[in-house]
Amino acid sequence: MELYLVSLITAMEVLWAKFLIMIPLTWRLTSEISSLTAESVAYPTIGVILLGGISDRTRRNPLHTSAGFAYTGLDYDIDVHTRIYAAKGQPVGIN
Repeated sequence: MELYLVSLITAMEVLWAKFLIMIPLTWRLTSEISSLTAESVAYPTIGVILLGGISDRTRRNPLHTSAGFAYTGLDYDIDVHTRIYAAKGQPVGIN
């Protein structure tokens, strides 16, 4: 099974969006349950992290819904780690 993780980092200022950075990351899962980790840095504005791209190949339905905030201090002393656990099987959820 091959999964793709795309991390979108959107840093917004008070009145308008300033940056849009797209970082594609690819992993091949070798066991039935594995974890994927994405690390992001939000430069000194507020960052919004949206994780997408993990979906079934036929219908392109997402296998997860994730969003989070990244705060990075001026000395880079704050960081954000997101871990997604993936397993074989049918996803169950309510959208």
